[in-house]
Amino acid sequence: MAISKAEFSTYIRAFQFRELFNEMGWNNDRAKLPIMLDEVAYSLTAIAEKSGFRIFICESASGNKLPDAATRKKIEGKVTKLFQEHLIIFIDAHKREQVWQLAVRKAGSPTKISETRYPISQDPELLYQRASGLFFTLDEEEKSPSLM
Repeated sequence: MAISKAEFSTYIRAFQFRELFNEMGWNNDRAKLPIMLDEVAYSLTAIAEKSGFRIFICESASGNKLPDAATRKKIEGKVTKLFQEHLIIFIDAHKREQVWQLAVRKAGSPTKISETRYPISQDPELLYQRASGLFFTLDEEEKSPSLM
């Protein structure tokens, strides 16, 4: 399902991720996934699912900062044990910044993990472009007789 850049921007700036993915035709998901790293608890909340691909929100565990890159990678590794393909949207406590971490696996290829940082003060053009590509790929796979 297509969504305009203006609609996408409104949802992203308001941190309304569940609504964004619902608008795009994704299934609701409300699973909770607690993760412990170095005695710090991180709470991941699933917001959407499509063809086995899961989308999680990870809210800041300590104060208002986003987890650093090394911590995000460790969190991704723990999520991978349960869900091979996923997107984790890390958000800070003050809702000023997001990091979208995408993990995609294909048979016979190494895992591809990419991150896109989005400070709310900027235009989400890059995020929109990357998300549009992801959604197109998943829609294509859903129509394919053999899903990965």
